[in-house]
Amino acid sequence: MIKNFFMISVVGISMYFIVSVTSSFFGVNITKSVPFRFYYHQAINHQPIINGDYIMFNLPANEMFDDDKLVIKQVVCRENEYLKIDMNKVYCNDKLISDKELIITDKTSVLFNYNGLIPTHKYFVLGSNNSYDSRYWGLLHKKDIKRLVHPISFTKSAHANDSNGFYEDKNRGWYKYEVIAVDEDIDNQTDNISKEFQLVKPVVPWERIDTMHPKEFSQILEKVESYAMSYRSLETFEDYARLRSVALNRSMEFANVGALWSQLNPQDSNESWYPMSGYGRASYQVATSDIKTEYLRENKDKFGLLYFYRNDCPYCVRQTPIIEYYENKNGWDVIYINADESPDALIKFKVETVPTMVLVDRASEKWLPLTVGLHTMDEIEDRVYRTIKYIKGDTNEKDFNNAITPNLSVKRTGG
Repeated sequence: MIKNFFMISVVGISMYFIVSVTSSFFGVNITKSVPFRFYYHQAINHQPIINGDYIMFNLPANEMFDDDKLVIKQVVCRENEYLKIDMNKVYCNDKLISDKELIITDKTSVLFNYNGLIPTHKYFVLGSNNSYDSRYWGLLHKKDIKRLVHPISFTKSAHANDSNGFYEDKNRGWYKYEVIAVDEDIDNQTDNISKEFQLVKPVVPWERIDTMHPKEFSQILEKVESYAMSYRSLETFEDYARLRSVALNRSMEFANVGALWSQLNPQDSNESWYPMSGYGRASYQVATSDIKTEYLRENKDKFGLLYFYRNDCPYCVRQTPIIEYYENKNGWDVIYINADESPDALIKFKVETVPTMVLVDRASEKWLPLTVGLHTMDEIEDRVYRTIKYIKGDTNEKDFNNAITPNLSVKRTGG
């Protein structure tokens, strides 16, 4: 527990400063397709996508566009929800979510019509105005989603007057394309907005910046970055550049301290079981490979593999010899199932694409999906090893992917 906590602390705090000063995952929206200007985006990974989320994807190929341009839209109806489209009106679970007018041109003669449940892994998306969206080209598959997008507000008070939840409640307000009530006194309202977003050059307390609390440092950095981005010049950029350098130096120094602490306390660091040198890691790989091979041979009569393929699948052509090698090396029984000839098996084991592998417990007939797509021999052995341990209860979801730890302890003798 101590060694894991240490590694998380080092990486987490180091990355805290690095992420704060880079913009690789930040973007600026220059269109009116979504109701925000600045945003950051992250990988989807295993995060669930819910209604109200903004996503980034390549616009599906259709008759309206010649290329698959990268766009941002909002999910308004998702898998297993009831979608109904009646002309320009869109309903999700019988609730009207949009009645924006359609853009009718010679290229939009065929619109998307739907009335039923949305299939698994598919979503209906809209923009915040009359932009091209799912009403024209249909449902979006999860595999086509590139990133999850989060709007950014550069001022803490941006939604300070949001007493009725217009910006926060994902079940109404701007998330549902409602229009915020506007005062009749437009000039006065414009003045209030200008004051709300007015920027004053931040004063940086350089005398204590090197030991400042990370949260305070982050707040100052955000203000300085916003000011430099608003008034773009060498003078306004200087403070931001200096703060970025301080952040990187503090992160590096913290990592250096952690490296020395790890060296002085090997019993409480990963170095006690995972070598840091390339030569040591090669030996570690050999040791863990032997552990996996022995474990797989011990369980070859208790478990089996189902391998789904198609003759015309180019990935299957490359995967099949690897499966055969696994079968011969470890003495396992693998059942080869042609997806074109076994539709019932596809339904039973929920196979949607090939190549796919499924691990089956012979005694209980319990099964779990193992791989989808092309995988190496090492990856297959690793997944079989971990999945068997999970099925047998020797591990759980929290430590499913923990590294294999060879026994390197020594027996101490003497007084």
